Amino acid sequence: MLKSLRIKNYALIDELEVSFKETLTTITGETGAGKSILMGAFSLALGRRADLNRIKKKGDKCIVEADFDIGRYQLESLFEESGLDYFNDTIIRREILPSGKSRAFVNDTPVTLNILNTMGSRLIDLHSQFENQKVTNPDFQVQILDTIASNNELLRVYKKIYKDYVCLQKELISLKDFQANADREHEYNKFLFNELDSIKICEGLQEELESEYEKLSNIEHIETCLSEASKNLDNEDFGAINILRNLRGAIEKLVDYGKTFEDIKTRLDSILIDLDDISGEIHNLFGDLEASPERLRNIDNQLQKIYGLQRKHRTQSVEKLLSIKKQLKERIEKTDNIFSDISKCEKALKIREEELTRLSEEIHKSRVKQVPIVQSKIEILLRNLGMLNVRFKIYIEKQDAFLPNGIDNVAFLFSANKGSDFGPVGKIASGGEKSRIMFALKTIFSEYTHLPTIIFDEIDSGISGEVAKKMATLMVQMAKKIQVIVITHLPQIAVKGQEQFKVFKQVIDNDTDTKIKLLDTQERIHEIAEMLDGKDISQSAIRHAEELLQQS
Repeated sequence: MLKSLRIKNYALIDELEVSFKETLTTITGETGAGKSILMGAFSLALGRRADLNRIKKKGDKCIVEADFDIGRYQLESLFEESGLDYFNDTIIRREILPSGKSRAFVNDTPVTLNILNTMGSRLIDLHSQFENQKVTNPDFQVQILDTIASNNELLRVYKKIYKDYVCLQKELISLKDFQANADREHEYNKFLFNELDSIKICEGLQEELESEYEKLSNIEHIETCLSEASKNLDNEDFGAINILRNLRGAIEKLVDYGKTFEDIKTRLDSILIDLDDISGEIHNLFGDLEASPERLRNIDNQLQKIYGLQRKHRTQSVEKLLSIKKQLKERIEKTDNIFSDISKCEKALKIREEELTRLSEEIHKSRVKQVPIVQSKIEILLRNLGMLNVRFKIYIEKQDAFLPNGIDNVAFLFSANKGSDFGPVGKIASGGEKSRIMFALKTIFSEYTHLPTIIFDEIDSGISGEVAKKMATLMVQMAKKIQVIVITHLPQIAVKGQEQFKVFKQVIDNDTDTKIKLLDTQERIHEIAEMLDGKDISQSAIRHAEELLQQS
């Protein structure tokens, strides 16, 4: 059950906190006082879309926090699936930061909005002002029937297999499309692959060939330069090595005269070692130099093939050619294996079809079995709500194709008057009739679910008088099983609450603040009388309010 709700900096609310009892609670207030703001706060706490415009003071964050006692509702598995620690006393918190960023927490642990939404749907059934339109929605109609038929586990398995089935269908279409194109492209792809494979390219090959080509193309120039370098290093008269050796000999005679001379000698030793190494390398390079016109032609041919393939495939790197070669190989292998892949996919699809057929038939039978029970219950409830000649029919039609929730199209049909034909609820029911149908469905729904709390926001729209009394009585009965919170504009319903809150606006220093107050007996009498008679309350309205409260 919902123990309390705390709201800070939301819409017209500076800050408020309200506690709820386990039974029936009614909330009243003038039009525009802020009752819808409460519903918006509930929606926010349960994971619905956040709106930055709902922050009252733009520089501060908005907080909505709901405290639940969930010890009796077997929700441990839900927490485990969400990776959360379970506590009987669970607090859900939603924050909207001034930046517009939204955050959600369960027992101070950050969670995603998907987790919050899932958890919220298991804690509260939130019936907003526009929820009555859902009664015309086929998905909602199927959901009601499945809940009453206890089809949740069957549907969970069905939906998992259906998801695989849809993926396999898409994969099969893709494979067959690929096959149609591949038959035309296969030989050409093999030609392109063999062309790339024939030149035996690898990473770094192009740079290596280009370097060798440059060397062989300029061998005479390289020989001339190496000869000049060798002479400048090794000549006995003016070669750098001999000059440095003489210099080192002169400095060596001075080492006894100070550390500076020793350091210079050490540096000269190091330079001589390097020059000897360089001289050796130059001699080795001379030995390796060999003019080879044939090798030059071979390298040129290989480079021209690489350049030609690069132009053909519109790239400038061997690495990209290797990537293209890999892709071609994969396409060739895929084409070679396409018949096997299609066969495997078709077999997997057939298995899924058989599983879906079995499950959908089981779901269908379960739904059909519940139809007369649900029809009878709805008709009884609607007659209790003043629709004496009502007839209600649930129409189920099997489809040839699998649907996300089975093979059935479900339609709620309705006739309000004697002699009138059945028609879809969405087309022939008035606003007040939709309210009563939705309330009847919610009443039945509450018998079959383990939801802790249901909140109605003006479910009484379009009704009044005796019908309102009967709806109020049904709410009291519902509240014996689950916690019921009702936002209402009807005195007949307001008086039935074990507690009654009033939502009102307060203006202080040109700032409007929405407040909520738990009414005592005298305040309830005054509020009910005002709902009966308007602002100018008569004594008869006071007496009538007292009578209504005594009767409740």
